[in-house]
Amino acid sequence: MKKPLPHSSLSKSEREIRRNKIKAFVILLVVCVVWLFPFVYVFGMSLRTTEDLVLYPNSIFPHSGGWTFDHYVDFFRLHDGGKVDTLMSALINSTITTVIHVIVSMLITVFAAYSFVFMRYKGRAFIYALIIFVMPIPSVIGFAPLYSMYISIGKQSGILDNLWYFYSWIIFPGVAGAFNLMIMYNCFRSMPKSIVESARSDGAGELEIFRRVVLPLAKSSILVCALFSFNGCWNNLVFPQLVVAAQSDVQMHNTITVALMGWIKNESVEFHGRAMASCVMSILPLMLMYFFTQSKMIDGLSSTGVKG
Repeated sequence: MKKPLPHSSLSKSEREIRRNKIKAFVILLVVCVVWLFPFVYVFGMSLRTTEDLVLYPNSIFPHSGGWTFDHYVDFFRLHDGGKVDTLMSALINSTITTVIHVIVSMLITVFAAYSFVFMRYKGRAFIYALIIFVMPIPSVIGFAPLYSMYISIGKQSGILDNLWYFYSWIIFPGVAGAFNLMIMYNCFRSMPKSIVESARSDGAGELEIFRRVVLPLAKSSILVCALFSFNGCWNNLVFPQLVVAAQSDVQMHNTITVALMGWIKNESVEFHGRAMASCVMSILPLMLMYFFTQSKMIDGLSSTGVKG
């Protein structure tokens, strides 16, 4: 094994490089500690008993004998009549709406980007430029008219309290994201158009070209867009709060973010452990997805020209 050279034998430029590396390491270490502290705090609090929370309110981790997994067990426990916990019901609602949102969003995004890049029709450049132009406009501007439409259609049709009507208004707003479209557009533009033209000359249709030629080359970029869509829908809070507030049965229609807001606002110490355990359960799907797909995510971003 090659031993590192002593400091005195290094040249001036090599010593400067070593000092810069040490500085960068220290800065990144501090950033990591600051970034990880909230997660450590939430996880530590979720493992504490109610008695430990009352006796040692300023501690992060449980004291001797103050460890418990009851807050996580309560999350999955059935209540009277076989009903699931309200937070578990909210987690199920978020899972259903997010999965459907991602599927619909990916279908719209990849087909739209494919048409902009590989198909020829009048106005495609103008339409794409218009979509990118409206991208900086905050989505919150559209919440008021969307909420008005939600109430009006629901009351006139008598389906305001229908669970799938509620799901549809959580799923479909925002499915055609301009940022994801830009990623897929750049991904398709980086592909050699000769392979598409060759497939067309061999008699392949557009759907066959997309499925057999373009789609296999764009898997990493599609995964990146799917992760962004999943993250955006899962963490969506403001509009679901408006929609949930209009329901007669708020608990049945809660999403996990809206439900957590109700728990976190409760200042009683006995609810802190349960609230922290619920926070852990809510971020667990996102952390697992990013952990298992991070290499593909880096490949997808690099192939689209999006820099970190």
